[in-house]
Amino acid sequence: MEILKLVVYLHRLQICNYCKFKIITMSVQEIAHTLTARNIRPSAQRMAIMKYLVDYHNHPSAEEIYESLHPEMPTLSRTTVYNTMKLLEESGAVMALGIESKNVRYDVNMMPHAHFRCRKCGMIYDIPIPASVREKLEVCDGFNVENVMLYYSGICEKCKTK
Repeated sequence: MEILKLVVYLHRLQICNYCKFKIITMSVQEIAHTLTARNIRPSAQRMAIMKYLVDYHNHPSAEEIYESLHPEMPTLSRTTVYNTMKLLEESGAVMALGIESKNVRYDVNMMPHAHFRCRKCGMIYDIPIPASVREKLEVCDGFNVENVMLYYSGICEKCKTK
């Protein structure tokens, strides 16, 4: 794990109320430093997009990010959001999730974890994976495994109680 990311995780850990998973928060200065460390110029649009991802752990699509930020940033274009998300993914700052057939969702939590998608409300939750299970998933003789995606689907606790 990168030193910068480790420092942020050590200083800014919180527990998500929905999934009991540790999540991060970052100041504007930390976001700028994170982008700069990945050779990404921290423009106002990129900063706003990254701040949205860090502040709201809702696994948004690029369209959802645009719809959320556009009222406050009328000059923000969809193209800018899509290009920024591609840049953030390529730099390893976010993870693209192919959990839906219609949209790519994005996750700023780069720690190993699984995802659960509720088929009723569409919410996506982070699910911790025990280390023993992770080790078994990452073993693939003859291959260099760089990433493992594990998705669950069903009905979330909120929808189940409705």
